[in-house]
Amino acid sequence: MLNVLIENPMYAIVAVTLLYAVVFQWIMHKPEPEKDMDPSFDSMLGDDAAWGSEEEKKDGPPAKSIASEKELPPEIKQQMEAATKGGNTTQSPSMPMPGGKQVQLPAGPNPKPRRPDDGTFQLGDRVVLKNLISAKDLNGRHGVVAGEMDKKTQRYPVDFDLFDAKKSSVSVKEGNMKRESPLPADTDEAPCEVKNGCLTEAHAKAASFILTSMRNLISNTLKGEKDMNKLAAFAWTFWQTPDGKGVYPSLAKFMKEDIVKLHGIEKLEMQMDAENPKGAYQLTMDAVDDQRAVKGWNVRAHGEYWILGMNQDGTYLAPVSNIRSIYLVCGLRIPLGAQVAGHFPRPPKFRITLLPWYGRIFHDIHISTTTGNAKPEVASEELFAQLRKNVAAAVQEGRVISRFAQLEVSDGSKDGLVFGTQVTRNSGQQAPGQQQQQGGQPGMPTGPPNPAEYFKDQKPATQEEQGLIDDVTMMEAFPMPQKPAPGTQPTDEQKLAIWNFIRAGETKESNPDNAGVILTSGGKAIGNFKMSGETSEPSSVDILKAMMGLAAKIGKRPAFMGVDHPETAKRLQFLLQGVQGTKVLPIQVQRKPMKK
Repeated sequence: MLNVLIENPMYAIVAVTLLYAVVFQWIMHKPEPEKDMDPSFDSMLGDDAAWGSEEEKKDGPPAKSIASEKELPPEIKQQMEAATKGGNTTQSPSMPMPGGKQVQLPAGPNPKPRRPDDGTFQLGDRVVLKNLISAKDLNGRHGVVAGEMDKKTQRYPVDFDLFDAKKSSVSVKEGNMKRESPLPADTDEAPCEVKNGCLTEAHAKAASFILTSMRNLISNTLKGEKDMNKLAAFAWTFWQTPDGKGVYPSLAKFMKEDIVKLHGIEKLEMQMDAENPKGAYQLTMDAVDDQRAVKGWNVRAHGEYWILGMNQDGTYLAPVSNIRSIYLVCGLRIPLGAQVAGHFPRPPKFRITLLPWYGRIFHDIHISTTTGNAKPEVASEELFAQLRKNVAAAVQEGRVISRFAQLEVSDGSKDGLVFGTQVTRNSGQQAPGQQQQQGGQPGMPTGPPNPAEYFKDQKPATQEEQGLIDDVTMMEAFPMPQKPAPGTQPTDEQKLAIWNFIRAGETKESNPDNAGVILTSGGKAIGNFKMSGETSEPSSVDILKAMMGLAAKIGKRPAFMGVDHPETAKRLQFLLQGVQGTKVLPIQVQRKPMKK
């Protein structure tokens, strides 16, 4: 590490132990960014986004039918027909899987017979958690009973509909759960029809049009940003903010008012249905205000999934964090199962966001690999065998998750999970905060494989913190510093990309004014900050305000921020984990006594 001595008459002499070489070592070993699905693979990005993009073509041809059987490969169509003989597809005798294999499914849900000593609940029962004391944050979560009661512990295994990196399932006692309320009498079992594994054309066009419009709005907000991963992260991180703002309110206004003024209702109706345009845009406007659709998109399941077989109702997915849990997910133009069939010998893994739509679950049009390149990871033979068994068991036991019922039942929770605490977007990496040794040299602080575990002590962002995070996102960041050539020194711009927030002293006695200085990695003072509390401990708000004030003067925010208070650094790592371009590092400072 490089020790930089800083002399400032106000702050005495400070030895900073944050080091440029550490930053460069991280840069040389950092993982590649997420990449989209291989475009040669008939990606959903191309097929589903097409409807939304046609809004920009004022006189473009009418969109193709989503559910048209001719769009499916012949071999997939034959497999689906064979799999769906006899009626209800969730009870089909077999299911096509990647590699051309079939999974034999039971004739229909048939939970194991109840024994006299069994408890109140049984396999497949829909439940809501309650009265938990040590895990209060789980109260109100909806899920399904995934197994028999353990006689020794008197607990039932429950798989959550919405999972995060901390919890995808839990074992609870009978007194800590209640039956989920029944769906309203006027709610059909399948309110939104599907065909060939996709939503029907009108619904699919509406959903795709809304998703594409959302990303266009965010791209404009982020000054033309086109990276799909960044747009998706922004959308779900700031879907709704505590102050009532966020992506959703802006999107709702745009879809119901702004776009109508811009193009006129007649053109929008023609876009949605060229043959029968009258009233065709109404579904889109209704969906924006409906808790079962767009208004309920805060209730979503984001994570890594194995893409399994499909039938007429959709594609079966198993979350990597809990492969016992099985989802049935609709596509928009081509189902996921049809896209992977014939391309992989076994189920592939992708990062996917699942969203509600009128009693169904469909997937966001943006999906990505988890490998850092266009080639997805494929399940092993052993895992594939287990996944086949899990699908068959979930169908037999009636616990396939095909809707987010909490949005439909009268007393269901309308709360989702915070995007930053869901299944890690950096699977296999380490999260900020933990040192890693490589060849005897200190590595970049990166943390445990599970960010949610590392950040489990962190509370959600306050309204003030969230407002500052929004401001940070809007500010351009310095480019990531590149390693200097051998024998050369970092440039002034490279040094300016790293800001160290250092207190004048760690105690009230040594720092009566609660003051601090902002230094570049070269030791140049570029700003000051004040701590608002009674102690000489900076808050996240203190640092963010100082950073944004200095960024406004310089015109860019830092690529790296060093903070000499470990708890504050960890808080900032948590708050900024979804912000691209700025990393936070805890730093150690050795302070020499001030000369008298």
